[in-house]
Amino acid sequence: MYKIYADGNLLYDDQIENLKVFAPKLTLELNKTGDFSLTIHTNHPYYGTIQKLKTIVTVYQDDYLIFRGRVLNIEEGFYNQRSVKCEGELAFLLDSIIRPYEFTGSVEEYMKFLIDNHNSQVLEPQQFVLGNVTVTDPNNTIVRSNIDYVNTWDEINKKLIEVLGGFISVRHENGVNYIDYLEDFNLLSPQKVEFAKNLLDLKMHKKGEEIYTGIIPLGAKVKDAEGNDTDERLTIATVNNGLDYLVDEEAIALHNTRNFKIQIWDDVTLASNLLTKGRAALGTLKESKPTIELTAADMATANKDITSFHLGTYVQVISNPHGIDQTFLIYKLSIDLFNPAANKLTLGGTVESFTSQTDKVLGSIPSIKDGEKGEKGDDGKDAAIQSPTAPDDTSFMWLDTSIEPPVLKRYNPNTQVWEIINDTTSLYESIVILEEHTYSEIARTEESILTTVAEQYYLAEDAEKLASNMSTQIEQTASDFTIRFDQFNADLESLSNGTDAEFEQIRKYIRFVDGKILLGEVGNELELQIANDRISFQQNGAEVAYFSNNKLYVVDGEFTNSLRLGNFAFLPRANGNLSFKKNS
Repeated sequence: MYKIYADGNLLYDDQIENLKVFAPKLTLELNKTGDFSLTIHTNHPYYGTIQKLKTIVTVYQDDYLIFRGRVLNIEEGFYNQRSVKCEGELAFLLDSIIRPYEFTGSVEEYMKFLIDNHNSQVLEPQQFVLGNVTVTDPNNTIVRSNIDYVNTWDEINKKLIEVLGGFISVRHENGVNYIDYLEDFNLLSPQKVEFAKNLLDLKMHKKGEEIYTGIIPLGAKVKDAEGNDTDERLTIATVNNGLDYLVDEEAIALHNTRNFKIQIWDDVTLASNLLTKGRAALGTLKESKPTIELTAADMATANKDITSFHLGTYVQVISNPHGIDQTFLIYKLSIDLFNPAANKLTLGGTVESFTSQTDKVLGSIPSIKDGEKGEKGDDGKDAAIQSPTAPDDTSFMWLDTSIEPPVLKRYNPNTQVWEIINDTTSLYESIVILEEHTYSEIARTEESILTTVAEQYYLAEDAEKLASNMSTQIEQTASDFTIRFDQFNADLESLSNGTDAEFEQIRKYIRFVDGKILLGEVGNELELQIANDRISFQQNGAEVAYFSNNKLYVVDGEFTNSLRLGNFAFLPRANGNLSFKKNS
């Protein structure tokens, strides 16, 4: 199952007798360098070739590369055995030094600046090619600087991950080592974690020390007359009635405490922007969302038909005693190559709900289903209508189930006849058959009534593999009324092959609260609120614009073309200048 290489030489293969190593253990964790260790004895053919820092070690699970790094330390024991410790390839970023600098630009441009600087200092095996950058900043521009000499890995952690979140991940394709900076991952593991099967431990965290009822937002350092940074920072006092802080009175009353958090935005130079960011941040600080940490066993070690868990994939977790049925991200893997029973994965994330059926992941996907039509999938595969009789819609293929085995046909508009397609067997095998399940239910509790209508599709050959799910939920409580539109899509080909499948989930809602209508999407920082006297645009919980009394109020404005004010207008010229004109 596992193979270990050192500088391309096969170090371990369980099928080759003289290639033996001992106690190989691997630890992988998101946004960490990772480590790998093993012991090698004097009778190994490559005993003398392993060198500190120079030797590149790779570990494969079947054909999947799960670790790449370098030898960091070697210790020799009483019998001359060598204990080899390796660090993951992200540690290569510790080798390069960032000189004092000032930067202004996008997140992607900043990553390119850091990686290009790193590559200019290290040898080819330690270099990376910048890959996907999906993390963004609300201002589309970040300002970063440092007067000290620091290594690249520390700068990425402090100036990107700690400020904007996201994940640094290395991806290997066609011999190229890409480094990605991702807002989130979009792979879903075909293996589940279930209570009484492979769920080993569960811990819930809701920390009081993470709750703050006030915030002191600080911006960029104030510059002196010569343009140099001073020790003083921008505050919101000039746009907040002389106060440099914000408080949430409802949170103060709820928690019976008044405590403050200092939060710094080095790239904010305008007090109005700092006020907006402070309000948005306070909205996330006033309550602590429950987070969960799960430890589970990898069932693939006992069943070769099951794909192993991989770092940075989402896993469906089902535990009825805890009221959990949702996906969590694998952020840590501990693998003992010789003792699979000891392998563990750790998942974490925010608990969405502690009711068994609320907020499920839902959606729709092209499919073959009885009596209905499908569409061409993203991979270009044709979909068809599965039915014992010819369908009315002739724009799709027809899988004629009145014949055993079923025959695939396509309508010929010239002859107006359904014709059997050549090489039917191979075409039939290339189509993913899905089974449709629909259900509706009404769940009542003392606090709420929840109505759910859903349409789900599973792989016909595996009833546990959910390909798509689409539903609408209506929940009524004494204080609000909410309609949720949930969608879930999984890549059919990967799902049917039993590998990690790319997935997409969209959760939109319409909520009626206290006479207001709220329109939004889970995970999207923007929300529209409609009241009887105000239409408000919210961003991260802070109001950034609103209509009221025939006027539009906006924190910041940007016009992509022209601005018209009554009979007057600011109009761009072809030469790039701006004209102020009176309309006739």
